Amino acid sequence: MNHAITMGIFWHLIGAASAACFYAPFKKVKHWSWETMWSVGGIVSWLILPWA
Repeated sequence: MNHAITMGIFWHLIGAASAACFYAPFKKVKHWSWETMWSVGGIVSWLILPWA
């Protein structure tokens, strides 16, 4: 298999796992508005986790 195809599949798997982790804690904050949940989730997943 071509290296680019293999890397594409790998990055899709990483993205799917990241997306699943992004939604997991929202069960504990049901009383928050959706804007707050998306803001907190976005800050954590797009700004903090890539540098961790």
